[in-house]
Amino acid sequence: AALQEKISILIQIKMLLEKVISLFIQKKELELPIEPIEEPEPIIEPPKNYIELWAKAIETMEGYGTPKAKTITENFNPGAIKGKDGKFLKFNSYSNGFAYLCGYLTRACKGEHPAYLKGGETTLLEFFEIYSPSKDGNYPRNYANFVGLKLKVGIDTKIKTFI
Repeated sequence: AALQEKISILIQIKMLLEKVISLFIQKKELELPIEPIEEPEPIIEPPKNYIELWAKAIETMEGYGTPKAKTITENFNPGAIKGKDGKFLKFNSYSNGFAYLCGYLTRACKGEHPAYLKGGETTLLEFFEIYSPSKDGNYPRNYANFVGLKLKVGIDTKIKTFI
């Protein structure tokens, strides 16, 4: 009896689904064509300041403000930039640390930073191979992909285009 009852319910569900499908198909056939809408004029945006977007992406990737990035957060160093001695640079405020990071990126783009021998011809991937090298346990390709997504550019983009 229980099996018979389950079969009866399944048959009722099947019939109900067939009705719904039938109504859906009928509705599709009754839809009237929509008049085409005139395309609006495209909005021309001013050039973006990629340096600040780039710096924010680096800050995010470095985990600034999170418990894992305690040292760079305490040092107000959102770019986790190290000095020649290999220690993280210390700044007296977040705004000073962020300004330094933006200046660092600008110098790299303009060919004014000695670490980037190709200057502005350096690609985003090449930049991160120097900035965050694998020999230090980093993943420069992942870093470049993350930042590229944030900037909406490919990792083969030359950094001179960011200024």
